[in-house]
Amino acid sequence: MCLLAMGKFPNMVSGLIQWALYTVKAWCDELGLSVNPDKTGLPAFTKRRKFPGFFEPCLFGTTLPRSMSVKYLGVILDSWLTQREHVDVKVRKAQNLLQACRRA
Repeated sequence: MCLLAMGKFPNMVSGLIQWALYTVKAWCDELGLSVNPDKTGLPAFTKRRKFPGFFEPCLFGTTLPRSMSVKYLGVILDSWLTQREHVDVKVRKAQNLLQACRRA
């Protein structure tokens, strides 16, 4: 997961992310580890929806698209930093457990 906070210079943020991903790739290659880029989320924590000059970084040859939300340590973080999606998931899970208890 990459956390992305956009400022006034999205192209600089993109470059810093790409540099960090190169560092991760070198570290993984050195230790013989692998990272699944398909499971990597890249949310932008900002109210802006368009980022002129922002380029999507690559990890192990796979472009990382921006996502609206990401799950980190069991907490769902969305791009607006609201808790709505996380609470909805927890409520749905609690309702399912309650229904299972009622059936038993």
